[in-house]
Amino acid sequence: MTSPYPVIKLKSLMGKIKTFLGSLRPWQLVGILLVSLGLLASVILASQYLQLSAKLKLGSDAGLLLTADRQDSLGTFQDSTFTLKSDQDLTVAGLKNSVTFFPEIDFDIREISPRQFSISPKAPLKNNSLYRVKVVSDQKTFSWAFQTKNDFRVVQTLPRDQATYVPINSGIEITFSHDNWDDISLKDGNFEITPFAEGRFERHKRTISFIPEGLVPNTLYTVKIKKGLKLKGTNEVLKDDFVYRFETQSSSGDKTQINFSRSFYEFSPPETPAFDIYTSSTGVGEASVKVYQYPNVQDFTSDFTTKLAIPAWATNSLRLNRRPVSGLNKVLDFPASIQKQSYTNYFLLPQTLPKGFYLIEATIDNITTQALVQITLRLSHRQRYQDTRLGQRYWYWPACFWCKCQFRRQRTRNRSGWCRLL
Repeated sequence: MTSPYPVIKLKSLMGKIKTFLGSLRPWQLVGILLVSLGLLASVILASQYLQLSAKLKLGSDAGLLLTADRQDSLGTFQDSTFTLKSDQDLTVAGLKNSVTFFPEIDFDIREISPRQFSISPKAPLKNNSLYRVKVVSDQKTFSWAFQTKNDFRVVQTLPRDQATYVPINSGIEITFSHDNWDDISLKDGNFEITPFAEGRFERHKRTISFIPEGLVPNTLYTVKIKKGLKLKGTNEVLKDDFVYRFETQSSSGDKTQINFSRSFYEFSPPETPAFDIYTSSTGVGEASVKVYQYPNVQDFTSDFTTKLAIPAWATNSLRLNRRPVSGLNKVLDFPASIQKQSYTNYFLLPQTLPKGFYLIEATIDNITTQALVQITLRLSHRQRYQDTRLGQRYWYWPACFWCKCQFRRQRTRNRSGWCRLL
């Protein structure tokens, strides 16, 4: 239980003060008020005097110089310290209240001599940032700006990565974050273009331009700047290979474009396979379709790997990368009626297919495209399996080619080779 004695004592004290003030004459109250105001003014003046005395005292013609101890043509290093030089004697105490960083950072000041001091940030500076430093004296303010380093890297390309329908007379431009880099050429081996193309190089500040003698239509090109490219006057190099790809436009004779929406399809034996297809030809109601069966999984794996090496966005390369059908068994050859649902064109096979591996071809206006097909039992021979670790039940089916090739969507395999739908 709280003691009532402090409250009683406070009331008693207030009563005594009230009694004392009541016994004073008016002129005495005025005197006390004036004395109080004088004390308050003295405190304010003393505070201002201390602030003024704490400021750095420099003559109007005094000079200060602040430099970064570690810097190169790219800027100031993140772990750099700074050296402050003066033509007058200074003190650490005077500097501590006068030096300010923007953005604010914590730092230490160490005296090297009365006219030279080391300023050390307590934490590394931020990469690619501008720091302003001010030193305020009683006469004037000194200020400096330091730009910290940024990694040497590629910041832009033309054509862009994954660009399609690039004109065959297009140049190739690569822009770096900095200029003054070492020479780039096919001869030096730090520039590669695949498939190979002859051409010449031009240099424009931060940009290197490669002007090929001519690019090939319907071709997927890969451009590489090799790591280790040096930046002159620094220790900086390009840390990793820079690689990007683009695809050139179709030849002028290719008026019709046709592509399957995917390179690989999968169905179960009871299903009638349906294939979504894109064509630029208007009013097309029919496509010539052929279906071939692979004699073994090894041949299918080889073609599957080749198809997967071509990115999905490179539609012309996918279409032109026709796998040879010699040695395959033709199982279907028929005219397919192209149907439309919303914005999707598709056609159906006239029958189901038995378990196996297949290649399908569709031709419109003498332009042919291909896709690979697997017919698997994954939907008709599923098994229930108790997962004791998770305490749950899942449907499992025999591991199929799709999983073995790591072309996984929402499935995983356990050690016994069964696939689980996640």
